[in-house]
Amino acid sequence: MVDLTGRVAIVTGAGRGLGRSHAELLAALGASVVVNDLGTDVRGAGADPGPAVAAAERIIAAGNTALANTDDIGTETGGQSVVDAALEAFGRLDIVVFNAGIVANQPFGATPVQDVLRSIQTNLLSLWFVGQPAWGQMLADRYGRMVLTSSAAFYGHPFASPYAAAKGGMGAAARSLAQEAEELGVDIKVNGIVPSASTRTGRESQRRRWQGLLSAAEVSPLVACLAAAECPVNGELLHVGGTLVARAVWGQSHGWAKGEAGLTVDEVLARLPDIARETDIEVPRNTNDSTDLCYTRVTGRTDRLPADDIIGGMEVEEGH
Repeated sequence: MVDLTGRVAIVTGAGRGLGRSHAELLAALGASVVVNDLGTDVRGAGADPGPAVAAAERIIAAGNTALANTDDIGTETGGQSVVDAALEAFGRLDIVVFNAGIVANQPFGATPVQDVLRSIQTNLLSLWFVGQPAWGQMLADRYGRMVLTSSAAFYGHPFASPYAAAKGGMGAAARSLAQEAEELGVDIKVNGIVPSASTRTGRESQRRRWQGLLSAAEVSPLVACLAAAECPVNGELLHVGGTLVARAVWGQSHGWAKGEAGLTVDEVLARLPDIARETDIEVPRNTNDSTDLCYTRVTGRTDRLPADDIIGGMEVEEGH
């Protein structure tokens, strides 16, 4: 049984839907929870303290501990404020669940830049706005748990490219932060979830199809596991919804390699169907692994870059 007694958690976007479900379960397991929600509509417009207050009151009425917070985690000031609120109220911070998100579906060519920026701020940059001050506290304590909410939109989602880009970034960031914590030798674990649930951003057709299985309550148990001291995984991205939990991966196919210098445009064009074929998928753990997989395919050799040469897999041209 997961026991979070004595732990302090922040859950962003916790006034409704998935966030409220996460906050209620973490509190029921013993955590003191900061229920953060600005109270916007699904597109990020407006502000209403009601959802955060109501969610916190539900937790308190159940005999557990919560604090309502309405700071805007899409800003640097707001992110710092929600972390400060947790520390001032409860004296520590152990868990951050990055759940807040907004969706504004529009054609790519017609999306105003300000809408793109707002989506990126809330769906991705909040990781820095809230995460950096939280990370500093966790480093000082040499302990912490972060759960980042990605989305199946990273597989591709027409008319929602800002959202898809931001949520894909959350998944990549989870792996990167997890590896950073391991390099630092601290017990900070960062994992991501790809949730499916019937919320106010979902479609009615999905609700009917799943007949009640696609509820927020079927997602929150995984969040609680990833928030627990006993969590055995780090840097994972996990699909969860409808009682299914599965690993989500970015993979690298077998592809095609010429094996000698002098690759031509015509050769690549002719081989593109083979290159894009989803066969013999391998899952790189980091940038070095990706480069090593290429190296092995081209040369047939299996010697690997040393673990401390992490930048070996990232060759960036000057000016980029």
